[in-house]
Amino acid sequence: MQTPALLNLKFNILDIGGQSKIRIIWNHYFQDTKALIYVIDSDDRARIDEACEALQKTLLNDEFKGIPLLIPANKQDLSNAMNITELAEKSKLHSLSDRNWYIQGTSTRDGSGLLEGLDWLANQLKDVR
Repeated sequence: MQTPALLNLKFNILDIGGQSKIRIIWNHYFQDTKALIYVIDSDDRARIDEACEALQKTLLNDEFKGIPLLIPANKQDLSNAMNITELAEKSKLHSLSDRNWYIQGTSTRDGSGLLEGLDWLANQLKDVR
C-alpha cells in the first residue's frame, strides 16, 4: 500500500490486480472507498475491450456510486498506445453522469503524468474530508 500526500490529503492506494481470476475478490476491497483509480494499459489493444468491460462492471457496485474516477492511461510513451480520446470512447466514459472522471496519460517508465492524475483526484476529494 502506498500513501502519497497531495493538498494535505493522504491516499491509501491498494493495487488489487486486474487478472480475470482475481476480479472475483475485488468486492472485498470496496468498502468505504472515496475514489477509484482504474489503470488501463493503453498499449494493449487486444485486451482493451475486456478492460473496459471490467471497468463498467466495477462501476455498477453500490460502493462506487458517485465517487470520482481517475483512469491513468499507462504506457503513453509507446508508439502504439491509444490516445486519451480513443480510450474515453472505448470505455464509454462520456455516458457516466453520476460522477466526475478524468483520464491522465501516464508512463510508469519515466513517471510522467502520475502526479498530475493524483493532483486531479486530490482536488476532487478536498471537499469530501
